[in-house]
Amino acid sequence: MIEEQSRELEEMQQEFQTASSLMNDKHNQLNDRFLELQDLYEGRPSRPEDIDMLKDLNEQIVAKDAFIKKQEDDMKFYKLELINRE
Repeated sequence: MIEEQSRELEEMQQEFQTASSLMNDKHNQLNDRFLELQDLYEGRPSRPEDIDMLKDLNEQIVAKDAFIKKQEDDMKFYKLELINRE
């Protein structure tokens, strides 16, 4: 009986090692696939609508910066006018 139990124990340990090895192989394959897909995702090209939106937003920034600069210049002019009239 002891021999039979030890033989069954060895068989179970071998099965466990086999299952563990298969699980590790599958995990490594999935991890490699994940890294590959992540690289594809991060390296994907920009969508045309995103590029257009960025272009429009940059143009708005330039226009608003110009407007703010003009307002600052006008404010300086009016302040100088007030000082000159006093």
